[in-house]
Amino acid sequence: MDNFFAEIEVATQVKLPPPAVLPLAAAMRISVGATKQWGPVLAAIFDRTVPSWAGVSAKLTRRLLVDPVTLRSFSCSSFDEANYPNFRFSAEFTHCDAAEVLNMTWTQVAPIEEAGELVLEKAGTARFAQRIHVLNIAKRHVATGEAAWRIGCSSDEVRRVMRDYPNVERRVAGWDRYSFDRTFGRL
Repeated sequence: MDNFFAEIEVATQVKLPPPAVLPLAAAMRISVGATKQWGPVLAAIFDRTVPSWAGVSAKLTRRLLVDPVTLRSFSCSSFDEANYPNFRFSAEFTHCDAAEVLNMTWTQVAPIEEAGELVLEKAGTARFAQRIHVLNIAKRHVATGEAAWRIGCSSDEVRRVMRDYPNVERRVAGWDRYSFDRTFGRL
């Protein structure tokens, strides 16, 4: 793994990045609420078809900076487990993995949990959610990061912009995917 990460970092650009770059972790939140295409995205960074720049964070997904526009082709599809029939996927997501699928930070998941939409169970110090429940919530929910990307504004402006669209139903921590897609088009 260390060699892989070192090679990824070698693939980063040394020139100054354009102003629209985001940490890879944030840029991946613009994708449709589903499991993410991490493998293909990292492979594209590795082979330099997706340009990246080095930031300063200790965590790789926060240190790698990318222009979210270069990830559009990855954002409209999700990881397809059917392509790996011999691999046994867990029936549960960790709290952080659930947040990723929902295009949120782990702290943004709290309102969904408090509303009873998502049940996180404790196992020692870890918290887990049933995978099927998380994926079902993702099918019904558009989070702020995805909404910002789809309507062409910053995450800070989404709530203000969405006030102009009262027909898009507000959910606990985002918007109803059906009414959002009906208003802005489906990906």
